[in-house]
Amino acid sequence: GEDIAKGVVRELFEETGLEAKFEKVLAFRHSHRAPFGKSDIFFVCLLRTSRRGTSDLKLQQQELVNVKWGSYDEFLKQAPYPSQIPIWDAFYRSCVGPDGVVGNVPGFTTHVKQGGLDARSSKEYLFLPAPAPAPA
Repeated sequence: GEDIAKGVVRELFEETGLEAKFEKVLAFRHSHRAPFGKSDIFFVCLLRTSRRGTSDLKLQQQELVNVKWGSYDEFLKQAPYPSQIPIWDAFYRSCVGPDGVVGNVPGFTTHVKQGGLDARSSKEYLFLPAPAPAPA
């Protein structure tokens, strides 16, 4: 299996061509009775990339129509959400620290534990609170 950290890094690369490093899970939501009668788990993860130019982007045409760099505020102002739906607005705003910096919240990081609970597995991925961000 693939853990969340490896999965989001792989998905970003496959869909945009960008290489990035996983830092932490900023927030997640679990809901029942999602579309198609299923449960749904949604994660917001903080990744860092050194690339900033649009020429670096290589879109996976089957997954994306368009992509661009933008500010977090621009993202929040997209229609129809997240700013127009209170639960999404609160969810995404929880990813911003008291200093106004996106990702400057504790979040959760990956900790690998060898041996796991299941005798068949060789390692277990635990998502535990990340260390508190350093004061500015």
